Amino acid sequence: FIVKAYINQNYKYIPGSGMVTTDDGLKYILERPIYQKLNKSTDITLRDININEANNEISVKVEGEFYEPSHAGYLNVLTTSTHDTSTLRGWWEEDRGVAERFFQQQIHQMGTAPKRLHPLLAEIIINQNLYTDAMLAIFPLQDYLATRLKYHDMLQPSEERINIPSVYPHPWKYRMPITLEELLADAELTDLLRNMMQNSGRA
Repeated sequence: FIVKAYINQNYKYIPGSGMVTTDDGLKYILERPIYQKLNKSTDITLRDININEANNEISVKVEGEFYEPSHAGYLNVLTTSTHDTSTLRGWWEEDRGVAERFFQQQIHQMGTAPKRLHPLLAEIIINQNLYTDAMLAIFPLQDYLATRLKYHDMLQPSEERINIPSVYPHPWKYRMPITLEELLADAELTDLLRNMMQNSGRA
C-alpha cells in the first residue's frame, strides 16, 4: 500500500497502519537526497520511494511482516539463517501462524501450509534469495540439506541449530549428519545446488 508525505516535512509512521503523523520526537526525515531516521519501535520498512517534484510529494510504499529479498541492493548480504538462529526447518515449525502467513504472502501458495517444511519449499526460499541483486547470498549447510527429503529424518529441526545466544554456556554440538564423502556422492543434491547457482548467475 502507498502513503504520501511532503518533501522536507518530518513524519512518524504508526506501526502496522501505514499512517503518518508529525512528531518532533521520533520521526522520518524525507528530503532530497532522502535520509530516513527510523523509530526503533516501528515494525515496517521504507521501500520504493518516488519523488513527484511537480506536486511536492513523496510516495512511500511500506513493507509488511517479511522482508522481500527482491528488494535487496547490490551491497546487501542475504541469508536464510545463521549459527545464532533457527534453521529453515526449525523456523518453519516454531510458530504455525508465522509459517502460514509466509507460505501465503512470500511463497504465494493457496491453502494451508504443511506442518513440516517440504524440500521444494526450502528450495523455493533459497532461490528467492539467490535471484536478487545482492552481491552475496550465504546459506548454512543445514538449509541446503533441507532441499533433500532423505536428510530430514537424520536430525530433528531443533538439533540443527548451532547456538542459542540466551543459553550460556552453549555446547555448540551440531555435527553434519553425513560425511563429506557421502555429501559429495549425493549427485542429486550437488546437481541441484550447481543448477541453482548457475541459473541464478552466481556460478
